[in-house]
Amino acid sequence: MRVTRIDIEEIMGAGASSTGLWRVSVSLAYGDNDLLEVDPAGRYICAPGQLSSEFCAISELSTTVLRRIP
Repeated sequence: MRVTRIDIEEIMGAGASSTGLWRVSVSLAYGDNDLLEVDPAGRYICAPGQLSSEFCAISELSTTVLRRIP
């Protein structure tokens, strides 16, 4: 298993003011290197047409958090 992407970005309000909200996104890939490919957008995908008993999975998780400590 490997972490393929971690993004942390601030969500800006109207007029580019800080809202204190942040979006956290993580992408995980599981599988051998020959089962994974990178699509044109730069994201990992399971290679299509693999006829084997190997397992490949991609999980993408995203949440919004509130920064409470200044």
